[in-house]
Amino acid sequence: MYLPLVTKTRLLEGTLVGVAMAVLAGVGWWAIVALTKTPFAFGALVVGIVVGQAVLIGARKGGPGPALVAGLACLTSLAVAEYFIQRSLSIESLGADLPLWQGFSTAFDVVRSSLQAEPMTGAFWAVAVLAAAVNAISPARRPIL
Repeated sequence: MYLPLVTKTRLLEGTLVGVAMAVLAGVGWWAIVALTKTPFAFGALVVGIVVGQAVLIGARKGGPGPALVAGLACLTSLAVAEYFIQRSLSIESLGADLPLWQGFSTAFDVVRSSLQAEPMTGAFWAVAVLAAAVNAISPARRPIL
């Protein structure tokens, strides 16, 4: 007799795997921009896709919970990476030694200023967050790996 394999959504595992991938993807995006000294907005899309897939892998199947986790992890990763990208580009262009961290209000101001100066970056972020959420929303969807 064949019994179908019933897989429950494992939201905690999806969160852990998604956050880990969000950190790795954000660091990767920042490293590429820091090494090439060229803003790379398409990196946001890559972050969104891999974070959504990672949440789906950890959660074992999609749903609204994994989609929310994927979207939030992606957005957080993009914001933190953007702060460090702008910091690296400022160090390069100004030749100044900037502190690593000056608090959340400074980081928020840096990211907000960056998005206001380059509105297309915000558009790429929106598509990336959407890609992460769509990647992890369908209950019938299974991970690629």
